[in-house]
Order: sequence, then C-alpha cells, then structure tokens
Amino acid sequence: MTINALPSEIHYHILHYLPSKDITKLAYIACLADTATLLLTERARASMKEGWRLMIGAVTRLSHVENDRESVYEEGIEHVCQFSHVNPRTLQLYFTVQTISDDGYCSLVNIAPVQAQFNIVPGDLGSNSAQQCIFLPADSTTNFQINLVKENAKTQLLEYATSLDDSFTGQLATRDHSSLTSEAANNLCLQESVGMWLHFRLVPCSEELRQQPPLYPILSLHLDTLETSATWWWDVLDQYETAGYFIDHRYW
Repeated sequence: MTINALPSEIHYHILHYLPSKDITKLAYIACLADTATLLLTERARASMKEGWRLMIGAVTRLSHVENDRESVYEEGIEHVCQFSHVNPRTLQLYFTVQTISDDGYCSLVNIAPVQAQFNIVPGDLGSNSAQQCIFLPADSTTNFQINLVKENAKTQLLEYATSLDDSFTGQLATRDHSSLTSEAANNLCLQESVGMWLHFRLVPCSEELRQQPPLYPILSLHLDTLETSATWWWDVLDQYETAGYFIDHRYW
C-alpha cells in the first residue's frame, strides 16, 4: 500500500509527531498537502496562544527647513501581528496587523479586535482613529522594523523580546505615491531571503485633512497583513526553545 492510498486520518497521525519544519517540507507532496496545511495552521495558532508575536515598529519622519532652521517631526506607532492563515499553495504564513493599546505589551495573548479597542471616527485626526492608520505628510519617510516578543500566557508579562537584525527593515517614501487619487494596495519587501512582505493600503486624504496642522497629511497608511515563510517562523521558535533549554539545564 502506498502513502497516497492511506486515509487522511492516518496521514494526520503520522505527521502529528514530526517537527513543524519537517511537516512544511512534506506539505509539497500532493497527497499530504491538505493534512500538512491543517497541522501547520494548528501549530501556528498554538504559538499565538503561547504568547508569541511579531511586532512592527513604524516611525514616520519629516525634516523641514525654514529660515535656515531645521524642524523635525517624528512619530512612532507599534503594531502587533496576529496569525491569520497558511497559504496552501505557497505555505507562507499570513498575520493580520493591529495597533496595540496604550497598555503596551500587556494582554497580547487576549488582544481584542481593533474595532473593539478604539472608537474609530473616520477623518478625525484627534481621535483614536489616528492609531488605526499612519498619516503621512508630503516628503515624509516611514521606516519599519520587525521585533519578536513572547508574553507569558499565564502572567501576561513580557517574557522575551528582541529586535530582528537590520535586514528585517523597510522604508516607504511618501513622495513615491504623492500622485495617488484613489485607494491603492501595495506591498513592501522587508526581508527577501525569508519571503517577508508587508501588505498595506494607501488612501489619499480629504482636502479637509490636508489643511489640518501640524501634519497637513496627504496620505493615510493602513497596514493589513505581514507575510513570511513557515520555515523561518519555526526556525525562530526552535532557536528560542533551544536557548531556553540550555538556560534551564545549565551546569555549574
């Protein structure tokens, strides 16, 4: 009997005992693809319940020179990435991007949907809607940095945090999109070797918003999803587990 003749329940039972990285490799075998994708989805969701999160730091900066004096505007917003789904064809992992509350890292495990956290009032720069998108003045640049954090699921305290190296970064220049007249979907490569892409939308601001100081924004940036390879995600978690093992089992 060949493996493709076995029922999916047997496939599931066999794959269940394998490391996630091995399941990712076997997912390219046609008869195992559906079962492997199901298991990878379950394990990615489990990593969220354990408190793992990717964070995106977005810093918008604008330098302005007037009367030989330079003034600098800088605004930083933190976003948390929640696992959404596995692409069954490419096996890429997709994470929805949400802004976090003023509490910081607390309660990442039980983070509420964005709409439940804030009262969204479209077009109001002074409301919490400003935390749902990033307002971009003309000639500004927005830099993205990826961080990895783990919150203790029981205590809801931050257990681990690190900034990924400088190869996990990206920049968006407003001037490259200043001619937009309607909403447009875009993506930005943050790390080519692991297939990490940030998917976002740019929306032209209304004339009323364009006249509001101090930003006078011309675009609003909406971060939608973060995409990365499943193999990279499992490697990151395995590195943490290995380091934790040697810390917990060190000999003096």
